[in-house]
Amino acid sequence: MKGKLIPKKSQEESAHILYDVVDRIPFIDFLGVKFDLFEDKLTARLPFKPELIGNGFIKALHGGAIGSFLETVAIVELAHYLNMSKKIPQKTGKIKDANLKMAGKTGTSQTNYTSDEIQYISSFVGYFPVEKPKYSCIVVIHKPNKNKGYYGSTVAAPVFKRIAKKIFNDTPKVIKIKETDLNTLLFKKSNRVKIPNLYGVTRKVAQNI
Repeated sequence: MKGKLIPKKSQEESAHILYDVVDRIPFIDFLGVKFDLFEDKLTARLPFKPELIGNGFIKALHGGAIGSFLETVAIVELAHYLNMSKKIPQKTGKIKDANLKMAGKTGTSQTNYTSDEIQYISSFVGYFPVEKPKYSCIVVIHKPNKNKGYYGSTVAAPVFKRIAKKIFNDTPKVIKIKETDLNTLLFKKSNRVKIPNLYGVTRKVAQNI
């Protein structure tokens, strides 16, 4: 472990899981991303490094550095919430569905903040189904229509929900049944249908049997 994560004593178990995830992403070392874990809240910080500057005149971060930061943080944050979802209920109002339980975290950041026209990047990272996670998905929307909304919960979360439901509903479900159980269902006496003897019976009489 390289000390990129600063865990609190009460979160040792969660911190160990995050250490493992963080150490598997070498790019985090290059970016210099720092993580702070307090109770169930995870905070990511990107310290100043000259090599991350894209515009030396206004000292603005390079767009690639910002995108990489968002991507790596999303991966670590997803791992954190996968772990914490086993301990505390998640608030997932915008992605609530009666047939599929989903969980995740929203994100909203500003871009072009040095100009008169501030834009936003809306994101949502989540997983499903909650009971037995099988899929994860990250949705990032650049410069959403601000008249309709720009928060991650408003813009990105509904897109995640549509993707999740499409995958979940279109994926064939495999149901495994033991041969002995199948034979029991097929040959159970209560399931047998007795066919009456219609020999010599008129059609009208047969229809009333």
